[in-house]
Amino acid sequence: MSRFAQRCFLIVLALALIVGCGESAQEIAQRHYLEGRQAAKKRDYQQAFQKFTAAIQADPKMVNAYRSRGLALEKTGQLDKAMDEYTKSVEIDPQYVVGYLSRGKLHFTRGEYQQAIENMMAALKIQPRSAYAYRYLGRARFELGDLAQALEDLNQAVSMDKDNAAGYYRRGLCRFAQGDYAGASTDFQEAIWYDSKHADAYCRRGWAYYELGNDAAAIDDSKRAIKLNPKWADAHFNLARIYATSPKRIYRDPLKAIEHGKLACNLTDRKNWYCLAAYASALAEGGKFRPAIKVQQMAIKRAPADERQRLQEPLAHYRQRKPWRRPARQAMTHNSEPQLAQEAS
Repeated sequence: MSRFAQRCFLIVLALALIVGCGESAQEIAQRHYLEGRQAAKKRDYQQAFQKFTAAIQADPKMVNAYRSRGLALEKTGQLDKAMDEYTKSVEIDPQYVVGYLSRGKLHFTRGEYQQAIENMMAALKIQPRSAYAYRYLGRARFELGDLAQALEDLNQAVSMDKDNAAGYYRRGLCRFAQGDYAGASTDFQEAIWYDSKHADAYCRRGWAYYELGNDAAAIDDSKRAIKLNPKWADAHFNLARIYATSPKRIYRDPLKAIEHGKLACNLTDRKNWYCLAAYASALAEGGKFRPAIKVQQMAIKRAPADERQRLQEPLAHYRQRKPWRRPARQAMTHNSEPQLAQEAS
């Protein structure tokens, strides 16, 4: 081959390589999108946002990038902008189920439960067997007080994803609110089976055992919850009320009751009424009636209106310098859902 022919061959080869290395708009978008996901995994949400923006600039119809950019915005507290991104994703592709799920979850986080329901229902029209959608549908209806329908939704979620601790946990909360403490304890047990480090499942099962009058099991579960999360106020609360008010002397221990009652109050900045009430009962069990009266009055002031009358009975005992004992298999109930665990999906 002549030198001229060699040069021509090399030029043609170089041009072929240049053309071959060129990326389409979709390929550029995909590259930026994957880089954005890597940045998000490292919790570098500003970099992730920039990469997802670059992906959208390359491919304005890339719905995954809009949704992921929304997640990055949500992680940095820009909730309105995140909502706009999720909305844009489903406007581009009305069949994009993940967009509805993300928008519905954000509505739920903001306490906009009806909008959360609407989005989860839209997702289910596209993907009828979405356990995630049913789980959030049930949670939203639970928050709105529709316990019967919430339980049906959570039943669906569990049936579609039987290995997910979150489904059993949420159904357990619903059954607990309905007064089905045995059913609730079973669901919390299942949650623990699939997630042995689910501190709140231990805590709530302890509550269920308390309601069933099984103080020994309630103490054990509350201790397990505290071992997993020493700052879990609701577990300290449960121990305080058992050690202070159990109808069985073997479980009463005023020193432990005061210790856990004080911790529960401090962990909730003394703003939680039922933690205050448990601490008051602990003080009374320890013979400290004057501070018990003061703390119980604080609990009554902070309690919901429908709980205040019930809290008067222990107060009357303290004024007579008597500790208050809960009757056998009767507990200090409450209607509001307490400080829930780190968010289980």
